[in-house]
Amino acid sequence: MSDDKDMFVVDSGSSHTILRDKRYFINLTHKSANICTIAGMANLIEGYGQANVLLPKGTHLEISDALYSPSSKRSLLSFKDIRMNDLHIETKGDGNKEFLIIFEIANGHKKILETIPAISTGIYCAKINMIEANASVNKEFSKNFILWHNRLGHPGTNMMRKLLINTKGHTLKERRVIPKNLTCEACSLGKLITRPSPAKVNKESHV
Repeated sequence: MSDDKDMFVVDSGSSHTILRDKRYFINLTHKSANICTIAGMANLIEGYGQANVLLPKGTHLEISDALYSPSSKRSLLSFKDIRMNDLHIETKGDGNKEFLIIFEIANGHKKILETIPAISTGIYCAKINMIEANASVNKEFSKNFILWHNRLGHPGTNMMRKLLINTKGHTLKERRVIPKNLTCEACSLGKLITRPSPAKVNKESHV
């Protein structure tokens, strides 16, 4: 199986949806936790929060309590979260091929939304996509983060997180992920150490 972060496995045994890529989260609380795997307990969870994913044929799933685990081997979509979106699941065989069917019941009629194939190992695997609204929300949050970073006197990352959680009056949701790829020109200049050239030091020392 590809190591692509956008690949997922539909898992009937998982109590939660587990995502490897934080881009799918609308909000994310960073918190380490253990998870029970086939091999035993493992410290793989780095956070949790609300997420949106788009299945291959365009079905939008809202997941209220997904787990963030970038070190997991694959993302998992739990049956429970599919059912929480008022969708149904069944398996279907076609010759020597097997599929997982995700469907809805509308006006008493069955409407098939997704057909996810089983790979050679017998697991149902497909590719998810990020909803464009997620990207827009994240972009808007980055703009607001920079604004409040400036207003609050350019605090460091840890202090900024504490301020967002423990204060009111700002427009940032306290569970948002602190952007790691943002740079502040003022902070960069403040940390810049300017060293005089050796020639200038020698010249001034003789005065």
